[in-house]
Amino acid sequence: MYTFLIVIYVIVCAVLVSVILMQSGKGGGLSEALGGAFQSVFGPKATTVLVKATSILAALFIILSIILAKLSTEKSRSLMERVPEENTTEQSQ
Repeated sequence: MYTFLIVIYVIVCAVLVSVILMQSGKGGGLSEALGGAFQSVFGPKATTVLVKATSILAALFIILSIILAKLSTEKSRSLMERVPEENTTEQSQ
């Protein structure tokens, strides 16, 4: 499950970055760098769709970050806890 969540997390990160880059901001964004092709393909209301997609992906990013942090703290143990008790008594003698 942890690996599955990591894969989903990476996909969400990649899509979030690409959606943010497609938005036109003060500097124009990637959509204007492509000659306005993005807005001609997706229409003039593409900016509202991109804003909603950014909000949803950002929420998923935060939720997945919290879940992965919680799972990683439960999963991690020290190396001494992983060693069986029999091996530690044999080494100390």
